[in-house]
Amino acid sequence: MNPWNEREAIDDLENCFKKGFKGVKLHPALCGFHLSNKKLVTPIFEVAESYGGVVIVRGSADLYNCPLEFDRMAGRFPKVPLIMAHSGFFWQWELAIEVALENEKEFDKIMGGTIMSLLKE
Repeated sequence: MNPWNEREAIDDLENCFKKGFKGVKLHPALCGFHLSNKKLVTPIFEVAESYGGVVIVRGSADLYNCPLEFDRMAGRFPKVPLIMAHSGFFWQWELAIEVALENEKEFDKIMGGTIMSLLKE
């Protein structure tokens, strides 16, 4: 989903949830926005929260979607399961794990099966 499409994107997302979709994927680097951009991304998280949906975002090491961007959104929307795909990629996997541990409830859903259980041992 591209949040730059603003109202159209939100309408499409709501229609998808009404048809049974369970979540939405965002790709900040591809679409050119910061994950924590309140104006663009907050409405998407609000819709996901209202439908009990999940948000999956390509995690990377760039400024648009680094682990700290996930930390900000997890703090703003603690009820929305937030999935960090690629776990911060090669360069920031340690920071991704640190953020996941600090926001265990949010990140446990994606990392729980493997990474989180290993970290707890």
